[in-house]
Amino acid sequence: MNVDAAGPMVASPSRASRHFATAVAAAVAAVVGAVSACDKGGSERAPAGSPAARPGLASTECRAWVGPTVAAVVTHSELDELSGLAASARWPGLFWTHNDGGHKPRVYLIDGSTGSVRATFKLDKAPKADWEDAAVGPCAPADPSPCLYIADTGDNERSRGAAEIVRWPEPNVLPAAARAQEPVEIAAGAWQALAFSYPDGPQDVEAMAVLTDARVVLLTKQDDGFSAVYRLDVAEGWNRAGPIASAERLGTLDLRTDGAGGQGARVTGASAAPDGSHFAVRTSATLRVFAGTGPLVGMPSALGAWPVTLLAPPSEPQGEAVSWRGVRELWTVGEGKTPPLYRYTCAP
Repeated sequence: MNVDAAGPMVASPSRASRHFATAVAAAVAAVVGAVSACDKGGSERAPAGSPAARPGLASTECRAWVGPTVAAVVTHSELDELSGLAASARWPGLFWTHNDGGHKPRVYLIDGSTGSVRATFKLDKAPKADWEDAAVGPCAPADPSPCLYIADTGDNERSRGAAEIVRWPEPNVLPAAARAQEPVEIAAGAWQALAFSYPDGPQDVEAMAVLTDARVVLLTKQDDGFSAVYRLDVAEGWNRAGPIASAERLGTLDLRTDGAGGQGARVTGASAAPDGSHFAVRTSATLRVFAGTGPLVGMPSALGAWPVTLLAPPSEPQGEAVSWRGVRELWTVGEGKTPPLYRYTCAP
């Protein structure tokens, strides 16, 4: 990666971020309250120890991978244009997913072993011009509790004055209604939105990752074999009616080295390992794994020097999403009816 900005920046908790962590805690309470209000009994609670109990958190570089293998098939009739995938931190073995633009603002919690939908939530009045990717990461720099982030960043015409990130604290309760595939409404006060712009004009972005310091990394979708990389500080600006935030351009990722130019090099998904030691970038035709020995804090300029493993992509009509599960598993899913969930596993 050729990066034309300074190296890593480690954010220290500011007064604003401390206030922000308090606000997130209140939002979590609001979520639990909303869930409890609509529950008729039979709720399911997150396992004890979540979200700390995540598989494979050792910062170990992996260059040999097994896969892809089909782990499950998603059969829910509504899930025919999946665009984001994010391993849950609270619910081991489950993944958050959502449809592309043109669908209702719903998120689905699916089982990685069966492909079945375990819960459905509707984010009431959430912005949804074009949802493109999902990630689970810290709710704030000073708050490690997990939030689900959704990138409302698609812009095929490159005409949007502002893109948005939607964030919602991961629930630790799944109400019976949600598990019965009846969408449970999450009120506007429980989720938050951050409007932002790019310093060099509107961009079409389908890939987002959340880093260990809660900052967001965004990668553009282009046809020329490159991808612009941006970083967004998410400590402030949520639900603000005033000036929108501005993303910082870090540099450009060169995707031509594998010979997959044109549409085959268009970035459609990204994911950061929960300990920051690996970073995956998916294109229409390839899957790259960047491996490093240190935590990925603030997207260091040295990313381009990290070893890169090019994995054989799964057989999908339109590959879209990628997610780490720990640091020894990579999962992908694509668009279409009954899409398979593919898994790559780090070889022992």
